[in-house]
Formats: sequence, C-alpha cells, structure tokens
Amino acid sequence: MENWDRTSAAEDHQWALREDPDYFASVVLDMAEHTPEMLKDLQGRDHPILKGNRKNIIWARVLACVVCDAFLKVESVFKQEGGQEPWR
Repeated sequence: MENWDRTSAAEDHQWALREDPDYFASVVLDMAEHTPEMLKDLQGRDHPILKGNRKNIIWARVLACVVCDAFLKVESVFKQEGGQEPWR
C-alpha cells in the first residue's frame, strides 16, 4: 500500500505541475529560493549569474530541475516496485 501511495503522490505532483498554474508557480519559486545561486557571498553580494541580462540562466536551471525532478520521482517509485517505467 505504501508504494501505491508514493506512486500516486508522484503522479499527482507531475499532473499538478502540468494542469495547475498556481501550483507550478509555487513549486518553481520554491525551487528558485533554494538554489545556491540565491545565496549572497561573504561580502553580501549577489551571485554573478544574477547580474544583468543573465537571470534567464538561473530560471532555465530552475525550470529544468522542476521538470526533471517530477519525472525522476515517478521513475524511482516504479523502479523500487520492480515495475517497468510508465512510458515504455
């Protein structure tokens, strides 16, 4: 039963990212807040990637992490159950 709950939760997370814009925004913003690039250095300065027109780099990284994380959660649950990945 526990694996079913984890599978269902991982799939629900994946579908919510796709179907619920507020949930997607919340997850993306949460992920962005926890990236190392958001930390200030010892002198209190922003990471160089956040300066100028380079902010798109951090957002590309954050979006990639959110999407990959969602797929990896589903895949890892299926592998732990000994099943085949859902897309094969």
